Amino acid sequence: MKKLLITSAVVTALTSYGAMAIDANINFMGAVSSTTCKLNAADAAKTLTIPNVTAKNLLDSGDSGQYSASSSFNFTDCPAGLTKVTSAYTYQGKTMFDYVDWGVANGTANNVAFTVMQSPNVDRSKKLHLDGRVEAQNDATITNGVATVPVTVGVAAINSNAQPMMPSAGTYSGTFLVAFTYS
Repeated sequence: MKKLLITSAVVTALTSYGAMAIDANINFMGAVSSTTCKLNAADAAKTLTIPNVTAKNLLDSGDSGQYSASSSFNFTDCPAGLTKVTSAYTYQGKTMFDYVDWGVANGTANNVAFTVMQSPNVDRSKKLHLDGRVEAQNDATITNGVATVPVTVGVAAINSNAQPMMPSAGTYSGTFLVAFTYS
């Protein structure tokens, strides 16, 4: 009985293999870099100060993010073969419910939210998700071993339900962790 079961299993396996057709194959390739780009030391910790704005002007500006501050992360000594630096921003606070590209600001001012754009100025088409997600606008090109990742933070008078709302006077702040990958 055992010989019959073993023989049956072997015949089934051989028959099944013979019935499979090989119609395609997949090749993959890549590289492991021994080094990455060098982030300029002055760019490792940044504080962006958004100019003071009245509550009414902030509310009137809508969600344009026109009240903003800009800077950049600068990389040098990128190894040959690397062509882009990709950034991923993770807000260390609460993001809007269905709008993870808006964060709720911390502080004494209420109804203040902010967005981050990978751009040297306000460009809403370059808004980034604040949950560590990476999309095409998170990429910056490496040219001759150097790359610049621009960043602009803009604020708006929006409550935690993503509705326009008059902000209260006070201070606000927020903190992001920024991770960079190279390819």
